[in-house]
Amino acid sequence: MENKDINEFIFNLMNINFEQELVEKNINLFSKYISYINENYYYNPTYLSKFTAEYKTICENIKIRHEKVYIPIVDRIKAENKLLSKDICILLDGIFEVKNGKGEFRKFNKDVFFSEELVISFERTSDSYRFVKKFGVMESNGDKKDVSVNTNDILAYILDRIEEKQ
Repeated sequence: MENKDINEFIFNLMNINFEQELVEKNINLFSKYISYINENYYYNPTYLSKFTAEYKTICENIKIRHEKVYIPIVDRIKAENKLLSKDICILLDGIFEVKNGKGEFRKFNKDVFFSEELVISFERTSDSYRFVKKFGVMESNGDKKDVSVNTNDILAYILDRIEEKQ
C-alpha cells in the first residue's frame, strides 16, 4: 500500500462514526451478499464479527494518539526552526513521519495504538545519523488510560542530539 493510501486509511479509521451493531449487521449482510452472487464463495460472518470490539478500540485509540501525541509534537516541531530542515526526518512510533513541519502516517501497526510508550527516531540525512528513544505517553488508571506527551522533553532530546553532531 502506498503512503498516501495508508495515511487516508488511518484518517478514515480515526474519523469513523462507529456503531457496533451497525458494523456487525453490515459484516453479516456483506458476507451473505458475496455468497449469493458467487456460489463458489462461502464466508462465515461470525469470523469477522469477532473483531468488531478490537476494531472499535483501535479506531478510538488512533484518534486519541493522533490528537494527544502526534499533533502536539508536530505543532512543537513547527515552532522550532532548526527542525524544519529538509534533511531532518522524525518518525513517531515507526509509523508517523514528521518532515518539514508536516506529519503523515507512513505505515499501519495496530500494536502501536495499544502501546504505553512513544518511540521516537530521527535522522539527519546529510550527516547520516539516527537516534531512537522511548517516552512514556500513557498511564493506566483502572479501565481508563490517560494519554499525554511532554513536548518540551521530546524537543529537548532531539535538539540535544542534533547539537551533539554539529
